[in-house]
Amino acid sequence: MRIERCNSLNFIFRGNLPQSLKKLRIEDCEKLLCLLDDANTYTSHLEDLYINGCPALTCLQAADQISFTLTRLEIWDCSKFTTLSSTGQLPVALKHLEIHHCSELKTLLLQGLLPETLETLKITFCPKLVSIVEKFHNNKALHEIYTMGCSNLKSFPEGLHTLSSLHFLYIAFCNDFASFPKGGFPNSNFRLLIHGCEKLEALPSEIQALSSLVIIDCPNMSLSEEGLPTKLSLLYITSLKQYKALMQTGLQNFTSLTSLRIIGKPDDESLQEEDMTVTLPRTLTLLSIGYFPKLKYLPFKNLEDLPCLDCLGYDIESLFQEARSRWLKPTEVHFILQNHEKYKLNQEAPQKPSGGSVFLFNKRVLRFFHKDGHNWCKKKDSRAVGEAHERLKVGNAEALNCYYAHGEQNPNFQRRSYWMSDPAYDHIVLVHYQEITEGKPTSSSIAVSLEAGASSTVSLSPNSYTTQNPGSTSVHGDFYEPCHQSSSCPGSVEVSSEIAIKDNVVGYYWSLLDVMMLKLVKLCEDLRSS
Repeated sequence: MRIERCNSLNFIFRGNLPQSLKKLRIEDCEKLLCLLDDANTYTSHLEDLYINGCPALTCLQAADQISFTLTRLEIWDCSKFTTLSSTGQLPVALKHLEIHHCSELKTLLLQGLLPETLETLKITFCPKLVSIVEKFHNNKALHEIYTMGCSNLKSFPEGLHTLSSLHFLYIAFCNDFASFPKGGFPNSNFRLLIHGCEKLEALPSEIQALSSLVIIDCPNMSLSEEGLPTKLSLLYITSLKQYKALMQTGLQNFTSLTSLRIIGKPDDESLQEEDMTVTLPRTLTLLSIGYFPKLKYLPFKNLEDLPCLDCLGYDIESLFQEARSRWLKPTEVHFILQNHEKYKLNQEAPQKPSGGSVFLFNKRVLRFFHKDGHNWCKKKDSRAVGEAHERLKVGNAEALNCYYAHGEQNPNFQRRSYWMSDPAYDHIVLVHYQEITEGKPTSSSIAVSLEAGASSTVSLSPNSYTTQNPGSTSVHGDFYEPCHQSSSCPGSVEVSSEIAIKDNVVGYYWSLLDVMMLKLVKLCEDLRSS
């Protein structure tokens, strides 16, 4: 059942909803205050509750009484929502809990504990959140925690180390997040991804089990070998400080490390300490290095043993200049998407962008980025935009998904939407528009935006400028076209006669990462078909 745009509705569950109801969606009800006006009336078979765009809603009164059978609860864009339950209890069977864009949310529960059945917990863009719950207690089913854009969150609840089923822990853009709770991490061989936490200085000491560690734009965080398990299989860092700390203790001691990715900054001179050459672990199968424009040589021994070495980079300004007149190649799209943290993403959908325009979106933040003002060809039922789907290879691995649409009035006007197959990064979407005439793009004014970002010399922003785009590329022919040498194509770096650094190994790297990173549960599963 869906209740939508009922602007005079104040209460729901007045005893007139069917007892057999299992799924309920409530959207854009401006005056909705409460989901229960009588604690004795509730739907006993409700399993899935979704609430979106109810600005007057402050909490779920007696949330534990909504339904004993509720297993999934999602709340989006409720600007006055402050806490989940006034009673401090949640449905005892709840497995999946998501809260997004609730600007007044301060804590999930003023008192009480999370249900023991809870498996996934996602909280994003709740800037006033200071506490999730007081502590984790007997939450042995919880296997994924995802937090993003909670700028006042300083730490996780006590008892994090007791989450014996934890597989994935993600924290991003939580500016005040400074430490992990006492007890450290659980012994569950989980994946940890930390992005943009400026105040976080260290990981817990004596980490017992960690299979993958990704640290992006955490400038104050230091690492030491003693603080990392030697059985770590994947390591991704974006700080020369972190890299040098690891080098001093010896990478060769990480006896299970298979993938190492090091991303630098424009001013970083070299990866090498003075007169020091690093021995790589014998288990390493992939070394990926990027954003070291002044790199003169690689300070690593036994490079000849590596099956895959990636030292690629693009001239981003030239790349986006060329995007005005041709479709981006899969290798180019993949490079932009996998380095999306270097760009400032578009915060709102463009209105009727012209051919040659390129935009980057986070579809977890901007769910309706496809609402661009253009009319696109519909399916036969006339209900949805019908976009053809392609899986694109980068190197020898399928690394990209591509949806493309044709204009309803002008089928030569086309849109392609790309995202990576890697589930840890498939929320970032690149959208490219082109006007095609007889297989080639045509000249028109376009919007491509380049702006200096906090972590890179070039970034995308909602602001755009106008230029011209003479055509050169066919509609479908370049889907699998290799990256020929041009002003923006990456050059190769010769390390020795036995090592070929190819321009297509990026896909191999991300296929490895896809295996190692636990698949993130989709925040908006219907976005791909919208």
